[in-house]
Amino acid sequence: MNCRFALAFLMLTFFGSSTIISSQQIKKFDPKTYPPQRFQVSHRDYPLGQFMIRIIHVKRKSDFDTAPPALFCRAWMEVRSGGRILHQVYFRDIDAVGGSFGIFLPQNQPFKNFFIALKEGDYDGRLLMVDKEGNLFNFPGGGYFITADKRFIVGEHDLDDGGALVVIDIAERKVVIDG
Repeated sequence: MNCRFALAFLMLTFFGSSTIISSQQIKKFDPKTYPPQRFQVSHRDYPLGQFMIRIIHVKRKSDFDTAPPALFCRAWMEVRSGGRILHQVYFRDIDAVGGSFGIFLPQNQPFKNFFIALKEGDYDGRLLMVDKEGNLFNFPGGGYFITADKRFIVGEHDLDDGGALVVIDIAERKVVIDG
């Protein structure tokens, strides 16, 4: 645990709620937009019950490439069923500020009935969670730990001005502290 995270414990002020991502925000991935000579494209699928979670990354190969689309990294996280995209979160241009950037998975998924991923970059860390019903939640987040009773995820919301403590109630699927 770093000093920034420890200091964030002093800032327990804001209560919020969860954000379910609706299917109306879908920005379909089109591989023709990203020629292989300019972009590195990767995707992986992860099963969760009857659903498939797909994570797609598009990263620019050269830092000197400024032709459209001039991006560092784009990323999609999709919840799919029967070949259909049910829910999706799309990050248009994840800037490499603040260290690593993109969507990352924990070494081991901490819950049997949830899928967890972290979006880093832009000084706006996010904790992305899919429940067993296929709902996709987009919480403030970044590095985290899980309480011993597995009821709460406690982490740091990585922000431009440093960071803030975030606590997510797993059972209620909502943020209870972000400040």
